[in-house]
Amino acid sequence: MVTVAARPGRLLRVAALVAVVAGASACEGTDASAPVETAPDDVGSLASASTLATDTPSTASAVDARCATAFTDTDRAAIQAAIAGSDLSASERTAHALNRFGYGDRSGASGVPSDPAATFASRILTSLKAGGSTSASVRAALDAALPRLSRPSGDLHYDFRKLYIDRDAARAAGNGSLAASLDAQITVMRDGILDELAMKQVIAAVLSPDIALGEIQTSFWLNHFNVDGRPVAIWTPSYEWTIRTNLCGTFEGMLKAVAHTPAMLAYLDNHTSTAPGKLHWSGSSGTNENYARELLELHTLGTGAKTATNTASPYTQADVERLALLLTGWSYTYAPDQHATSFKFFPTYHADGTHVVMGVTYADGEAGGNALLKTLANHASTKKFICTKLAGQFFASSVPTAVVDACISAWGTGGNLPRMIVRILARPETWAEANYANKIKNPLELVASAHRLSGDDEAVLTAARAKQAITAIRRMGVWLWHIDPPTGYSTRHLDWLDAGTMDEQLRYVYEQSAPAALSYASSSGTLKGSALETYFADRGTSDPAAALATIRGSVIPTRSLPFAASYDNAFLQTAFTAPDEAPGTSEPRRPVRTLLSFYASSWQFLLK
Repeated sequence: MVTVAARPGRLLRVAALVAVVAGASACEGTDASAPVETAPDDVGSLASASTLATDTPSTASAVDARCATAFTDTDRAAIQAAIAGSDLSASERTAHALNRFGYGDRSGASGVPSDPAATFASRILTSLKAGGSTSASVRAALDAALPRLSRPSGDLHYDFRKLYIDRDAARAAGNGSLAASLDAQITVMRDGILDELAMKQVIAAVLSPDIALGEIQTSFWLNHFNVDGRPVAIWTPSYEWTIRTNLCGTFEGMLKAVAHTPAMLAYLDNHTSTAPGKLHWSGSSGTNENYARELLELHTLGTGAKTATNTASPYTQADVERLALLLTGWSYTYAPDQHATSFKFFPTYHADGTHVVMGVTYADGEAGGNALLKTLANHASTKKFICTKLAGQFFASSVPTAVVDACISAWGTGGNLPRMIVRILARPETWAEANYANKIKNPLELVASAHRLSGDDEAVLTAARAKQAITAIRRMGVWLWHIDPPTGYSTRHLDWLDAGTMDEQLRYVYEQSAPAALSYASSSGTLKGSALETYFADRGTSDPAAALATIRGSVIPTRSLPFAASYDNAFLQTAFTAPDEAPGTSEPRRPVRTLLSFYASSWQFLLK
C-alpha cells in the first residue's frame, strides 16, 4: 500500500503551532512589542475575512464567477472537433469522457449518446462554466452530512480558537484536568473538520454530473498546493474555499492567493519567520526556509536547487535563503469582530533592504514578495512544469510534447487557467486510442466511481456512508487533509499498482457492487425501463452473448468486459439460467449480481 512518510520534525512543531493559533490575542494583548492588529484587507482574489465569516464552507455559494464567462462556443467547437476526430468507437469515447473527465458512470444511467462528440463537448463546456460550484441538491446533501462545515465560518473559527485560549488559561491556572479535557475537545474538533473536508470531496465527486472538471480541478490544485490540515485545521475550510474560487483566473492569481493564506504560511512555518536578530512575539526567532524552498521546487519551477547533479536548475541554495529573507514578515492576524484570520505583512519582522533572487533585485517589503511571485508564475520552467502536471491528470504516463506546448502557448500573462485547460482538452492526443483506459484510478477516484456505480444519490450518501468512503480511501494510502509532505499524494498512477492497494481496491468495489445489484434487479431499480432492466425481466432467456451485449451497451460503455473472455459459455449459461436466490422475494437475480460484481472487481473498473 502506498503511504506517505512524515517529514522529519514536522509533527514535532505541531504543538508549537497550535499555541500560536491561540496566541494572537493572548500573547499580543500582553506583549508590548507585539504589532497592533488591524482589520484585514483583501489580497488579490483571496476572499475577505468578512465573506468567509458569513459563508458556510460546505456550501459556499460565492464560487469563481469568472468561470461562467471564461469559456465560449469556440472552445466547445474545438473540443468537439477533437472528440469527433478520435479513433475510439462511440462507446469508447463515452467511457473515456466519463472516466477521464468525471468520476465514472452513475448506475449505467448515461448510456452511449448518438453523437458523443457533440454531447460531451457540450457537457465539458457546462462543467467548465460551473467551476467549483455544486447544484442545490448537492449543497443540501453536504449541509446534511457535514454539521461542522455547514456552520458559518466565523462561528466555527471562533469556537475552535476559543478552545485553545481556554485550554491555555486552564494550564496557566494549574487546572490540569480542565486543560486535558479541552485538549481532547480540540482533537475532536480538529479531526471532525478534516474528516468533513475529506467527506466533502467524496460527496461532491459521487454526486457530480457525468463530467466533473470543477471537482477534478479542485482536487488537483488542493494536492498541488498541499497542506497537512492537522496543525492548521482552523484555517482549512477557508483554504479549500480559496482554491475553489480561483479555478478560472490565472496561475499567478492562485499562487498569490495561496501565498496569502494562514493555512499555507503556518503549514510551512513562514508565519513566525523573522529577519536575523528579530524576535517574533511567540518567542521564536530566525529565518525559516521551508516555504521559500517549496515555493520554488514544488509550487512553481518544479525542480530542486542547482547541484553538481542538477545543473539545469534555475536557482541555487543561496536563492532559497534570500527568498526566505524576502518573505519574512509574511504572516496573519486575527480580526475579533469578524471571527476570521487573514494575511498581514509585519514590517517589524521583515529583513530590511532589497533582495536578489535568481539574479533579479526585489524591493523591500510586501511589494517585493508579490513581485517575486509574479516572476515565478511567468518563468519558463514554471510554464513547462505546471502545463506538464496539469495535462498529466488526463494522461497515463508521459504527456505528449504537443499537448504541453499547446498549454504553454495559452499561458499568456500569469497563466490563463481556462485557456490552458481548453487547449489540453482540444488536443487530438487527449482523445486518442493510445490514451484510452490505460490510467489507474487513484483511491479517491476509485471509491467515488464505486459509489456512483452503486447508484448512490443524495438520499443514500449519508454522513455514515461518506465516512465509510474516506476510511476506505485511507486504507488505500491517501489520507486527504492529513498528508504531511508538501508534495501531496502521488500523481503517478503506477504508484497505486501494488498488492496491498490493489487488494483493498478490489475488495471495496466488490462490496459496493452488492447494493447496486439489488438496485438493478428490483422492481424499483435505478435502471427500470432501460435495456438492462427490460432484458432481465424475462427470466426465460438462455443467450449469454446477448446479455453481455446488453450490459456493454447500456451499463458499461467499454470495449472489453473481463468476464467475456475469462469465463466460458457454459459458466455464463449457468449464471443466466440459475433460479432466483429466493423465489418470490426481492432478492437479486443471480445474473445481474454475478456480472456486475465481476465488472466492479475487475481490472477494467480500476482503469480510467
